[in-house]
Amino acid sequence: MIRIIRLILLFSILFSTLVFVECSSRVNIAVTDADSTTSILPKDSSGISANISLGRKVSHKTGELIGKGQTFTSMPKEDVVAYIELKNRLLHLDKEQLFHVYWLHENGKSIYKKQITLAGGDSSSTIISSISISPEKRKPGKYILKLYYFRELIAEKQFEILPAFFKEQLGDEIPEITFYRKSDRKTGKLIGVDSVFILNKKHKVRAFVDLKNRALYGNRELMFHFNWLGPDGVTVFSKHKSIMAGDSVSFIRSSISIAPEKLKAGEYKLQLFLFNKLISEKKFRLKEKPKLIKKRKSYDISADITLCRKISKKTGKAIGEASVFTIADKARLSALIKIKGIEKYPNKEFKFSLKWINPEGKTFFKKQIDNVTEKSDAEIKSSISIKPGKRTPGLYTFQVFLIDKLIGTKSFELVEN
Repeated sequence: MIRIIRLILLFSILFSTLVFVECSSRVNIAVTDADSTTSILPKDSSGISANISLGRKVSHKTGELIGKGQTFTSMPKEDVVAYIELKNRLLHLDKEQLFHVYWLHENGKSIYKKQITLAGGDSSSTIISSISISPEKRKPGKYILKLYYFRELIAEKQFEILPAFFKEQLGDEIPEITFYRKSDRKTGKLIGVDSVFILNKKHKVRAFVDLKNRALYGNRELMFHFNWLGPDGVTVFSKHKSIMAGDSVSFIRSSISIAPEKLKAGEYKLQLFLFNKLISEKKFRLKEKPKLIKKRKSYDISADITLCRKISKKTGKAIGEASVFTIADKARLSALIKIKGIEKYPNKEFKFSLKWINPEGKTFFKKQIDNVTEKSDAEIKSSISIKPGKRTPGLYTFQVFLIDKLIGTKSFELVEN
């Protein structure tokens, strides 16, 4: 009886297998494309097929896969993401479709599986799945991702998880950071190599990192992180830079703007991380742009000052020249200034400032004279009242300025009547 039951079960299994093979929608040939996705193609060219890409994450902004590859370094809080593109998906919107994603170790042991059901009318044409590759969850080794469509294997892709990176692997070969202003577009030569830079709206500080012996890093994707720190130790800019496995590039770069409205003067630092481990750092200093003091043109001009009671309206000559004057009602004091040397500058117009200064050193009256040329009389005049209530006894000063240069001064005394 038991034998009969076994024969019946065996016959059922064989029959089911024959029916499955007969009804399979796939050709019995595996094809590997340039992207290393192995596919079991559909018999009908309009059937569902898939392409599998592996990477570190999907960009929230663009939706693109970042860090594509098949080799990944074990790191805390890191994942391997499968980005699966379904071909001919839009030709099958009339019915529900079932997919299974299997993540397997190379020995065939399942580590994670996910079922995806796309309802009829759902136009989605991508499937995203991921697994953690943190050292505490995933051991280094070779793995495989398989995609099933209604229990039929339609695509698979292999990948490898490498051991965590340790800084000690570099030995004494610490990457060297060089700061510079720019590089020659033709030769690539670094220009303006320095550790001190002037704040400027249109300038940048650039960093060149020589990776020296690439063999020390191993044949893996290299995940670098530039961290620019301000004088207060706070990050002012950060940037991630990855070099894919097999890429022969031996340097990386980063830069920041040093516009005065973005950064201030002080000591800054650039830190370089590889797989979240600090492997190199270097300081630089930013300074404010020196203020240029515009040097005024010097003129060989002086002022000859005559102090008097009044100036003749007919002759223009000083009347009652003195250095001591008496305070009195209706009394005035005049200054007659002859400009010497102005004839050396024909057709040049000059501005002069006149100041009357009291015994306390404060200016109590000032006057500006414009458009003085050698063709004018080259004499300027000024006068003040010296009546009681306005002036007090004491030693006063009269000064003449050409722009902001003192070119003549004369002291005088006021006394009571």
